[in-house]
Amino acid sequence: MKVLKVINNNVISALNEDNNEVMITGNGIGLKMKLGMEINPDLIEKTFNLDNDNFNHKFKRLVENIPIEYINVTADIICYGKEELAVELNNNIYISLTDHITYAIDRKKQGISLTNALLDEIKKFYPKEYLVGKHAIKYIKEKLSLDFNDDEAGFIALHFVNAEFENSGANLALGMTDLVKNSLDIIEKNLDLDIEFNSLCYDRLVTHLKFLAQRIYNNQNVEEETQNSIEILIKKYPEIYKTSELIKEYIDARFEIDISKSECAYITSHIVRIKKSLSENS
Repeated sequence: MKVLKVINNNVISALNEDNNEVMITGNGIGLKMKLGMEINPDLIEKTFNLDNDNFNHKFKRLVENIPIEYINVTADIICYGKEELAVELNNNIYISLTDHITYAIDRKKQGISLTNALLDEIKKFYPKEYLVGKHAIKYIKEKLSLDFNDDEAGFIALHFVNAEFENSGANLALGMTDLVKNSLDIIEKNLDLDIEFNSLCYDRLVTHLKFLAQRIYNNQNVEEETQNSIEILIKKYPEIYKTSELIKEYIDARFEIDISKSECAYITSHIVRIKKSLSENS
C-alpha cells in the first residue's frame, strides 16, 4: 500500500492493492512518511475500508486529533458488534461511535456522568445491542482503565441500533415517519391531548414508536408481558388502552402485521406518562 496523505503520526490515508482509498492506523506509522511511499505492513494495526468521498473526509477530520488507542478500541468494538449481531452496519458508525466514545472518555476524566433516560427501553427492545454495549464498556475498562456504568452501555447500544436502521434503506425511513406521525395523531385526537413535543415523555414515546417500526421491518417481536400485567393496565386505564388498540389497528392495516398485546401495553404506559406530565404542568 502507498501513502496518499499523512493524517498524523498514527493515521495514514493510503491506496490499497485495488487502488481504493483506505485509512490505516498504527503507532508511529505516519512518522517520516510522504506521498507515494510504500507502507510497512508490520506497522499496520487497523485498516478502514471507506466507500465514499464524503465519509472519507469526515473520518479524516475526526481522527486528526483523537488518540490512536481510542480509534482502535472503537474499531474493535464495532468488529465485535458486527459478529454478534450478524447484520450489516452503516459505515457512519465509525464516525459516530468514535466521536461518542472520545467524548464519553473526556466526560469521564472530568467527573461528568450522564443518565440514559431510555435505558429501560433499550434493554427491553434491543437486548442484543445492549449486550454489545455491555461488552464495549468492559472492553474499554480492559484497554483504557476507565470504568463506565450501564447508562453508557445503553448509549453505545443506540449507535448500533442507528447503524442498523441507517443501513435498512428508504422504505424503513418512510414507514417509520408514517408510523410515528399517524400514531401521534391517533393519540391526540382520541384522547384530546396536546402533546408537548419538547418533553422527555414525548421523546420516550417517539423513540418507542421508532423502535416498533424497525422491529416491524425486521419481523421481530418483543417478549410477551404476563396476562395479569396487561389486564391491570386495561382495568386501570381503559380509555388509554383503547387508544393503543386503535394504533394497533392502524399498524395492522398499514403494515399488514398484527402486533402483540404487549406492544399495546407499552404504548399505553407511555401515554399514561404523557397524561401525567401534562396534568402536573397544567
